[in-house]
Amino acid sequence: DRDRGKEAEKEKEKDQSHRIEWRSRSQRRRKDAAREVKEDSTKERERQRSKEMECERGKGRGEKDGEGKERAKTKEKLKERGKEKEKKYRAKEKEKKESDKEKKEKEKEKRGK
Repeated sequence: DRDRGKEAEKEKEKDQSHRIEWRSRSQRRRKDAAREVKEDSTKERERQRSKEMECERGKGRGEKDGEGKERAKTKEKLKERGKEKEKKYRAKEKEKKESDKEKKEKEKEKRGK
């Protein structure tokens, strides 16, 4: 009877220690998860803040000083080139229309004679 009682007591202690260990493990997991979430949100806020600061300075992601300004200048140059090309294209179209009109007029004159 004594042996059985001792064994039962040992078994109870094992179960109890297992429960305590399991409880502390789950609490640790919960705390770790909460800490990770908090760290992630903090990092995200910092990232957002730095992005806003970069934008305020006229820079994009991961650019060195002055690169944003250079890109803006390049963009402006490209716009100008585009406008020039468009002007040339329209001038050519206009010339083409005028030459077509002249040809039609000549043909009318030939038919009229």
